[in-house]
Amino acid sequence: MTASDSTRHLRVSQSRKVIPHVVKDPARKTAAATWPQITSIPSSGLHEVPIISRLFRISIRLQKSLDRCFVPFGLTSQEAAALLLCAETGGISPGRLAKEMGRDKGKITHFVNHLERAKFVFRKGHPGDRRLVMLHATRRGHHLAPELRTIFEELRDNFLAGLLPEEIIGLGSILSQLYENIGRFPRPRLANSYKAPRSNAPRRPHRGPLSG
Repeated sequence: MTASDSTRHLRVSQSRKVIPHVVKDPARKTAAATWPQITSIPSSGLHEVPIISRLFRISIRLQKSLDRCFVPFGLTSQEAAALLLCAETGGISPGRLAKEMGRDKGKITHFVNHLERAKFVFRKGHPGDRRLVMLHATRRGHHLAPELRTIFEELRDNFLAGLLPEEIIGLGSILSQLYENIGRFPRPRLANSYKAPRSNAPRRPHRGPLSG
């Protein structure tokens, strides 16, 4: 080995990060047992915090897996959920649909427009107030709803496989608390002082949000 090769080898060795080898315990661990390990590791960034990183990964992987299941119907998982709510409620307002799905009305409008074009739902005025719009499943939508319900239930069972009943209850409570905490996130001080550069690109016209 030449002197230059030795120097190059030394630089590469120093630049490499040492990743500890983790031996997986074949014995099943509960969430309570692993909680200290997940939360005690310091980090300098949000994505680097193990529990936050895991939630991001679970969310992305779950969304992709769900969407793949509904490709044969020409729907995303969110559109399938919206159709199921329209069918099982016998008619639902856009506001309630947005609340049930945890989405804003603009996104709900996008879902409904696609479902309407596919002849799965239709809009109808509220009997008590014609200014309000109600979303109803068509005959085609009602025919598909039981199959969508079965798929969601199978996905739920697979997602929660290996968890004990008490762990599932505890997980539900934890996720509910995390959801509330997100709604109370403070706005970073630097974000308050930052002004994004203005764009001169013309805005694309879009259909307004649904009323109700």
